[in-house]
Amino acid sequence: MNITDIAMVHAFDSGKYLVSNSGEVFGSDGNAKPFGSKNLKVNIFLDEEKYIVPVQKIVAYKKFGLKIFDPGVKILYADGNTTNNKLSNINITSNDKTVSADNFIHEEKTNKMDCFNEILSISVAVVALHGIKEKLLVREALAIWYRQQKHSNTAYRCVITQDNIKMELEQKGLKPIIKDGKRLLYIAVAHSTLRRLLEHSGDSTDYRKALSSLDACLVGEAGPTRFAGLQKRYITMDMTNII
Repeated sequence: MNITDIAMVHAFDSGKYLVSNSGEVFGSDGNAKPFGSKNLKVNIFLDEEKYIVPVQKIVAYKKFGLKIFDPGVKILYADGNTTNNKLSNINITSNDKTVSADNFIHEEKTNKMDCFNEILSISVAVVALHGIKEKLLVREALAIWYRQQKHSNTAYRCVITQDNIKMELEQKGLKPIIKDGKRLLYIAVAHSTLRRLLEHSGDSTDYRKALSSLDACLVGEAGPTRFAGLQKRYITMDMTNII
């Protein structure tokens, strides 16, 4: 990763910038206008420095995360149109083999964290600064929330606020907190919405047992605490080394 890549990751993980599934980039002051006749780019401003970043790379980071910086990985346009930066049109190759988002997620599910990865891969719709509902994976929403909490005294406005993220996550039975310097996630036990979201994976009825067996689980069951108005007991997961 070069200095521009690092700046891009920080800008989007902190919530100062946001990219939609259609490939539009938004900052706290509105839409960041792309430039260039092909391989469109945008200016990103961070700590009073300007960075020129390809929109293709921003969308790829949203879709595949830090995997895009692995050695040998290339970012491709599925239809060959270098101005089409829709999420569905961006793929990556690794060792000359195309990796789709589905394959990437499938690779993550090959270890004992299957159930946990299912939860982190749930889609949530968070209301952004300009009234846009942006779809994020739970892992993306958590990354933004934890980083904003760490820099809560920072003066800049964020595209997505902590309150909106937490509100949406609590509707799904998830509650991020920071305690004693650790990033924690409370996961409600027997939460009807979370059960429904996990139905397709087969983890809906016994996700508490699956999560409790992980090294990241600090407390098997505690509480209750409030999740968007519902009092629920919960499992405590240590996210410090995960997100």
